[in-house]
Amino acid sequence: MPNWKRRQLITDLIRGEPIASQRELVDALERHGERVTQATISRELAALGVVKGPGGYALPEEVASASGNGRSLGGVLRDLALRCEAADSMVIVHTPPGHAMPVAAAIDRAPPAGCVGTIAGDDTIFIATPGREDAQQLAVQITALIGGEGATP
Repeated sequence: MPNWKRRQLITDLIRGEPIASQRELVDALERHGERVTQATISRELAALGVVKGPGGYALPEEVASASGNGRSLGGVLRDLALRCEAADSMVIVHTPPGHAMPVAAAIDRAPPAGCVGTIAGDDTIFIATPGREDAQQLAVQITALIGGEGATP
C-alpha cells in the first residue's frame, strides 16, 4: 500500500476508535489488510504529527481544537504550560507529555514579540528569538502568562 493510503487509513483509524499504543495500531492496520512493522508505524505517526495523550493517539487538529483553538495564548499557556526558561537566544517552554504541539500551535497563531518560530516535541517547545535579550524578555512574558513568579534567565 502506498504511504499516502496507509497514512489515510491511520488517520481514519485514530479518528474512529481510541488507540492507546503502536501495537494496537499495528493490529488495527492488520485487520484492514495492511501489514506493517512498529518502526513503520512510528515513522508514520511522526509524519502525520500524531500526538499521544492520556486518551491515546490524537491528530494534531483534534488536539488543537481540544485545547481551545479560539482561546487566548495566555489561556492556553495557563492551562497547558508548566514552566519557561531562557537559554541563550532560545526560550524553552515545558509542558506535560503530549501537550507541546497544541501550545506551540497557539504561540504560532499569536506570536508574542520576539518570537521568530517554534519547534515542538512531546513535552518541550523551543522558541527561536533574534537574540539573548529577546529570549530573556520573552521568557519573562511567557512565565507571567503561565502564572509563574519569574523566568530563569
